[in-house]
Amino acid sequence: MIHPDWWKDAKCRGAGFALFFPPPYPQTETASQRVKRERTAKAYCRDCPVKQSCLHDALSWGDDGVRGGTTPPERRRIVAPIPERRYAVSDPNWTIIVNRPGIASKGNFRLEQNILNPTLYRVVSDTDVISTHDTELEAWIALHRAT
Repeated sequence: MIHPDWWKDAKCRGAGFALFFPPPYPQTETASQRVKRERTAKAYCRDCPVKQSCLHDALSWGDDGVRGGTTPPERRRIVAPIPERRYAVSDPNWTIIVNRPGIASKGNFRLEQNILNPTLYRVVSDTDVISTHDTELEAWIALHRAT
């Protein structure tokens, strides 16, 4: 088997394949066995000097099992596209913020940003302006309070 250059420094070397990967078909493991196996495997990853390289490799190849301190479902959430929601904006000076980390549409409420003054944000429900804010953080907090 050919290993990447970083493999020689991996903390998990010699730990055993079965700890990091689910049993081969037709064998199965219960949910509690899987959780215990993954928790133990992640403990190896926690202080591993090549954790980021391992994660990058897993994201590149779509590997199964615990890699870089993450499970396959956790890695899918890292790379999964955030679904966009489109709303009609009644005022052409405002645009809806979508697909931005930490700022997303929630329920019938959404955040909008002023096109002419990009430091100005507002929380909107359907067509009603709930509040206007000078910072994105204040708008995010207001959005959560409104919902």
